[in-house]
Amino acid sequence: MEHGQPIRVVAKRTGMSPHLIRMWERRYEAVRPRRTNTGRRLYTEDEISRLILMRRATKEGQAISQIAKLSLDQLRELIPGREKETETAMTNNMNISIEQHLNLGLQAIRNLDAVGLETQLLRASVNLGPSVFIEKLLQPLLEQTGEMWADGRIKVAHEHLASAVIRSLLGSIHTSDGPDSKSPLLISTTPQGQLHEFGALMALVSAAMIGWNTLYLGPNLPAEDIAKAAIDRNAQAIALSIVYPANDPYLTVELQNIYSLTNGDIPILIGGRSAKSYGKIVSQIKAIVVTDFEDMKSKLEIMRTTMAT
Repeated sequence: MEHGQPIRVVAKRTGMSPHLIRMWERRYEAVRPRRTNTGRRLYTEDEISRLILMRRATKEGQAISQIAKLSLDQLRELIPGREKETETAMTNNMNISIEQHLNLGLQAIRNLDAVGLETQLLRASVNLGPSVFIEKLLQPLLEQTGEMWADGRIKVAHEHLASAVIRSLLGSIHTSDGPDSKSPLLISTTPQGQLHEFGALMALVSAAMIGWNTLYLGPNLPAEDIAKAAIDRNAQAIALSIVYPANDPYLTVELQNIYSLTNGDIPILIGGRSAKSYGKIVSQIKAIVVTDFEDMKSKLEIMRTTMAT
């Protein structure tokens, strides 16, 4: 029987991200979790108490480098009577509704508060678990942020800030909880000239939710780079988001080049508010048009079933 708590449970109890816990372990030897035969970290109750107290101490101005080697008793003296109080407060803070998580995330985006957004999303991912977090929180957050940009309530800077935070978070979720290496790979990006990346990020989220491996290439990528990445990584599908502008004459060439450079062998899924404006070339390259992200998940499921037969 394994003794100790896995890192996700520890993250929930301490209010820290798994990344920060591992950094404190590697850089400062603040805790020394036991490793299982498969390399999984397991933390004792004393180690969890250390993390709780050290996190509180750093919030009150102590440097982690100065307190990491203190004993548990010394930490308790440094923060007297705070351990249970702190854990209770963190637990209560974690147990808020999905709607509250969503509203706090949107407020952080409106305030251009990258740290606040990252903190809120990390708390939500630990509280909700990866699947619920992605489906019930992150996808609505991306959709509502896109809508706010479209009607002028926020600027491109707000979208770019949110994109940077979410890209980083999705990377950590994919690393710790992603599909296995046998799952098909979807590459997600926007073609050259398409600067708005939320649709591509949402495609990434949708594919990950149903068990695909995913690779995000960022926005505004030339056809040659998209095709090379898809071929080099043996991708089973390419997802492209087309949002604005709706009348770019060069986009037709870019889409044709992606199709030609991959020899038409890799299915291309295209979505976004301007996708219908390019209907002729979309038809010529036999792209799969997706109307929304439920439709995308459905079509990816069909593709995966076809691959298995």
